[in-house]
Amino acid sequence: MALIAGGQTRRARGPILHAVLFGALAVLGIAAIVYLLMPRWGVEQAPVDAPRLPISIAGVVFNIAPAAIRFPVQRRAGPQDRVDLAYVWPDLNPPDEHAGVSMARITAAIAS
Repeated sequence: MALIAGGQTRRARGPILHAVLFGALAVLGIAAIVYLLMPRWGVEQAPVDAPRLPISIAGVVFNIAPAAIRFPVQRRAGPQDRVDLAYVWPDLNPPDEHAGVSMARITAAIAS
């Protein structure tokens, strides 16, 4: 009887051990994905009132005012895959950073 009871407890621990191992692997997998998708904040960003930045996109160099770059992460000199810009029409000046957002601007951003 003692052998049968001992065998039953080992069988009962088997699924629990598998569940714990699966949970640990799932946590490690999620942690790896979060680490790989986390933005790198070590790049120094240019202030908004800085002179124009030389930004290279597909081998072509553009001098862009930092105030015209929409996302602060992209306010750096050097090669980039993509830069999101915002200019006021028809002057083509960077928008005032302290100005309020109008409904027309939000609608235009959603439509594009």
